[in-house]
Amino acid sequence: MLPAPLFKFKRGDHCCVFYEDETALLDLLVPFFLEGLKKGERCFCAESDSVARRLTSGLRLRGVDVEHEIARGALDIRTLDEFYGAGRANFDPVALIDSLKEFIEVSVARGFTGSRMAGEMEFVVQHGVELDQLLEYERLVNEAYPSRPVLGICSYNTRAFSPDMLERVLDVHRTCIANTHDGSDHSSLAIRKGRYILDIVADRFNPLGQFYYVAQEHGKRDILGWGAERNFDDAVLEGESLLNSLHAAE
Repeated sequence: MLPAPLFKFKRGDHCCVFYEDETALLDLLVPFFLEGLKKGERCFCAESDSVARRLTSGLRLRGVDVEHEIARGALDIRTLDEFYGAGRANFDPVALIDSLKEFIEVSVARGFTGSRMAGEMEFVVQHGVELDQLLEYERLVNEAYPSRPVLGICSYNTRAFSPDMLERVLDVHRTCIANTHDGSDHSSLAIRKGRYILDIVADRFNPLGQFYYVAQEHGKRDILGWGAERNFDDAVLEGESLLNSLHAAE
């Protein structure tokens, strides 16, 4: 497991994660929730049965008293069926976003510093949820999160979704992490601005190394600009400055 999240998130962020297997996803989720618990945030996730079990075990291995955190309301790990329901008819974007908003409000009222959430979206494929319903849910999350003390991750197994569906999902997220476990030493976070995409690339096994940023036009291979910084924040700052320049030059 990674000692800390490769990519830092700020409150209001709503990020999608494209992953190829459970281990790659857990490499992100374990440090993500570990950081949240350390910061006094209330953590919630809805995952497959297997990921929920492995996430619980991973947190225990990192020294978290899982039972204690659950008992005091700081940690809520559920299966997909427990949260989303057992079928398509139960996937109601408006009802789901209302429940998330309530969770955020109750978290603050109970003295937590904020909320941290993650949800597996493979459920929509398994139960035939319409793509438009999924995209409406993601759109509502985008509207709700920026003004609230919450961080959110929606995870997509690239083996379960068609390339077209993943492309549509990417269109409704400002940031996307591509996290693999196929022998590659790198993970990347994509930031979109208009028709331009900025990739922040990090070494998964050397998170204190350099962070590279690369700007391209969506759907094209030509590199429009790039650079490297010693930390994630500077890479994002310089990279977004590059994106803004490209966008302004149109």
